[in-house]
Amino acid sequence: MKNCILLLVLLATSFALAQQPSIGSNGNNNVNVNINNGIIQVNPDVTSGTKAELKAQARKQFGRADNWRSILVPAHDAVKVSACKRGVPAGALTVMLGAGLVSYCTDPNCSMNLVSSPTENYLSVSRKGKSLKVEAKLFDRDGRILTEIKDNKVYINKNDVFRWSRPDPHTLTVTDQEDRNALSLRFANKDAVYVEGRFFTRSHDLCIIDKTKALCGSTEISGCAGNDLNTIVLGR
Repeated sequence: MKNCILLLVLLATSFALAQQPSIGSNGNNNVNVNINNGIIQVNPDVTSGTKAELKAQARKQFGRADNWRSILVPAHDAVKVSACKRGVPAGALTVMLGAGLVSYCTDPNCSMNLVSSPTENYLSVSRKGKSLKVEAKLFDRDGRILTEIKDNKVYINKNDVFRWSRPDPHTLTVTDQEDRNALSLRFANKDAVYVEGRFFTRSHDLCIIDKTKALCGSTEISGCAGNDLNTIVLGR
């Protein structure tokens, strides 16, 4: 009798477990969380949007799918730029660093160093045709590298980064272990990019780019920077 009861309990438990979704599944059979020795690690190759959709978009846009990680395509967001009183030239690439700083580039194929020092670029964007390429090297408060985006690849320090994601073909985000927005970049439309973030430079300067200010170290800039390919330069 006891054996029969034990068998029924085991069968019921097995059935209940079979009905539960597997740990780390996002519903598309893409495992986005690994559990290793009790440590939960986010798989950096899986995003909030489906990887298949992003690859398909990259293949359609560029003829290749391996650059889906750091290449953005424009959305169709309506953007109003009020910081530049004289307006922005038609067709210029306008970058809004938070709500306080606007910079633009009139070259159709231009590269802009958004945060840099005389020896290192920390955040840059470049437009070529209808695409936007992102490159970044961000640090934490202890001088350890937080994330690097280079050559269409995203490298993360799993001890510092909670997740990075591509929620859609227009957006890239990096979230640190304190659940703060280390970097959020959206290609709002073919002529506008919106950037927010909170990170450190190699020299321990804290950069805060949000809805109120654009500040790096002791350098705070607001208003219209104009046609400037080097927007925030530390130690200049």
